[in-house]
Amino acid sequence: MADVRIPQPTTDWLEFRLQTRLLDPPVLRVKLRPVSPMDSVDLYADGARKLSDLALGQAINAIVAWDLSRDGVEIVCSDATKSELDFYLRILLAQPLEAVGAEDEPKYLGLEILRIAGDTETFLKNS
Repeated sequence: MADVRIPQPTTDWLEFRLQTRLLDPPVLRVKLRPVSPMDSVDLYADGARKLSDLALGQAINAIVAWDLSRDGVEIVCSDATKSELDFYLRILLAQPLEAVGAEDEPKYLGLEILRIAGDTETFLKNS
């Protein structure tokens, strides 16, 4: 008999150090929800036609919390706010991450979010 392992609905806080001037300091903390390839189906049906649109849409949808502010005022992470900030978020998610080692290949925030959110093991805590 197979034992069921229920994933957690979100990650703990994750921190990304970016090479960008779009954030000051250039560090973004987020919580993510799991994403699957099936999530792309909904985005495609909603009008996304390019793979980059699908990937960016999935990455934005994977974020359930962030630590962003504007002029010292917290920006609430909601679907409405994501819609208002869509242009900014798409540019932010295309920013490169700080390299960890000299031989590190460039990594980009949006793709790293998708990699983490798409890995079921990320959400199987204490199992």
